[in-house]
Amino acid sequence: MNNHRLLPLPMTRTWTRIGVPYTADKQESLTAIFDHLDWQPFPAKVGFSEGYALQAVINEFKIPTITELAISHLLAPFGLYGLHCQYANGRAKVYILDRGLNVFVIASDFWPNHQAHRTHDKHHSSPPPPHA
Repeated sequence: MNNHRLLPLPMTRTWTRIGVPYTADKQESLTAIFDHLDWQPFPAKVGFSEGYALQAVINEFKIPTITELAISHLLAPFGLYGLHCQYANGRAKVYILDRGLNVFVIASDFWPNHQAHRTHDKHHSSPPPPHA
């Protein structure tokens, strides 16, 4: 009998150092924007400048598999893009700021793959661990 179950692991948000001038005192409002991005299946039709910027980030960070894309103009005159990516060890959402002349990652969220956790069942030969 299978006595393993998968436990969800928590998401970790990382704010980049390069993004500090744009995020230092705005993390709460940026989090609200991130939470309300409109994610579209990837690939999606985007404008030339957005596509060029996103391709630069995808190539620079060697992002293997993208499942969704978000584009927001809430930070105008800057663009805000999101890439929902799948990696072997989990999935990530990468948040990108486009200043027109350059683009850079300002934050990312990472969800590791589930972790197997042994559970006790009556058919398992060893007793459950003692409670501390």
